[in-house]
Amino acid sequence: MKPAGRLWRYATAQSDTAWGPLIAPGRAGINHDHYFSLRLDIDVDGSKNRFVQERLVAEAQPQGSPRTAVWRVRPEVIKKDSEAKFRLSYERPSLWRVQSLEKTNALGYPTSYVLRPGTNSLPLVGEQDSPMARASFTNYHLWVTPYASEERYPTGEYPNQAAPGQGLPTWTKKGRNLDGEDIVLWYTMGFHHVPSAEDWPAYNVGWHAVTLMPYNFFDQNPAMDLPPQAK
Repeated sequence: MKPAGRLWRYATAQSDTAWGPLIAPGRAGINHDHYFSLRLDIDVDGSKNRFVQERLVAEAQPQGSPRTAVWRVRPEVIKKDSEAKFRLSYERPSLWRVQSLEKTNALGYPTSYVLRPGTNSLPLVGEQDSPMARASFTNYHLWVTPYASEERYPTGEYPNQAAPGQGLPTWTKKGRNLDGEDIVLWYTMGFHHVPSAEDWPAYNVGWHAVTLMPYNFFDQNPAMDLPPQAK
């Protein structure tokens, strides 16, 4: 392909950019995905914890009510790792919390931390696709397992040489107890990357995050007891 001005003056431009846009003269950036698995070994006021999914559920109101519907929080304790894999959903939102079974705050709530996701995605290709078969953790945004020292990587020790489905998909078939255990959160963070000129020669414009925040962990806003600033 010889330089001849702008992109669409190239005779083969349409086929050359079918799977990714031009990012520099003579160079196409192929569309691709980035996925990260964060292994979060969380101990909230000790190692005896439980995982709670709190669904935000709308409920219709009676005839004549000034509101047609309101929503409430419906908590669900997830007791087995075989049931502990979740996807983010705007239509069916939930809070994901790790609670202590031993400590409470001044209001009587179990101390806890909540996982607050940022932007995220799911794979566009099927599970039978070769890379996806060995990276099955990407099919869910959150997995929860009991702590096991040998379970360190979401796809197992040797994903390229192992049979598909190793790691989290295999471990969570066991139906192990989560209630009152030392539990581990595996958060999947991913995004679809359509390259642009700004991404070449170094990609530095993407920010992706997840946050762990106290939720009824303190008795009140912890900023309230800060000393006054010296004048």
